[in-house]
Amino acid sequence: MKANGEKPICDLVDYTPDCNLWGPLCKDSRFSHQREFRFLIGKCGTEEQRPKQLAVGTLRDIMELSPTVEITHDKERLLLLDETGVY
Repeated sequence: MKANGEKPICDLVDYTPDCNLWGPLCKDSRFSHQREFRFLIGKCGTEEQRPKQLAVGTLRDIMELSPTVEITHDKERLLLLDETGVY
């Protein structure tokens, strides 16, 4: 897969308290619990305002499915994916 003639970058995110090092693959160490893996596909110019969409199909063969998890906060409710992939 290539985007804009560039090979995509796929890597784990690094975490550091040094904001001078933050970027597409480095975040504030306060978020290290997230253990992110990112796919960087091409570059967007500053004038681009539309979101880019990438059709990847199913990810079931590389996902670890877990039981439904419900998170509540005051009157708001968020329901995460269940074992069928429905949310």
